[in-house]
Amino acid sequence: MRAWINAIGYQIASLIVIHGAGMGQAWRGILACAVFVALQFAFSDSRRGDLMAMSCAFVIGCVLDGVWSATGWVEYASPSPAWFAPAWILALWVAFAMTFNHSLRWMRGRPRMAAVLGAVGGPSAYWGAERVFSAVTLPSPPWFTLAALAIGWAIAVPLIAHMAAMDPATRVRRQGATT
Repeated sequence: MRAWINAIGYQIASLIVIHGAGMGQAWRGILACAVFVALQFAFSDSRRGDLMAMSCAFVIGCVLDGVWSATGWVEYASPSPAWFAPAWILALWVAFAMTFNHSLRWMRGRPRMAAVLGAVGGPSAYWGAERVFSAVTLPSPPWFTLAALAIGWAIAVPLIAHMAAMDPATRVRRQGATT
């Protein structure tokens, strides 16, 4: 049940973030992500892994979305100054990281599956954010950007999943469950 709450909570927070960014009200999404992260963290049994995943996701988000912003491959609604990734997209990365020890726990030990999920899900999310919410703009034709997003996300998702699983308490519980 907690995994479902986590998955639904993340989806709600991500919709609020993307809609808010598209409407020029990024603060709403940042607040939604902060509430989601705080609630999930308060009830988490893998806080160390969650912190490691969130830290990793934040850094990856800064690098990837910073590069995509600086190169013009992705133009963000409610952008940040200069080359840096917007705060709302970084909040989304951190909220996404809170799913790895909860609703996406099944990805542990499956880096290829995580890479496929990233390669398909990442670009799909940006495509939807552009088409439905106008939260991002992809240059025309978008195939190059979508390919870059696929590569970036195919690397990012397994890394975040690996960091999330680094919590020693989580490993002990997982070993105990299999014996």
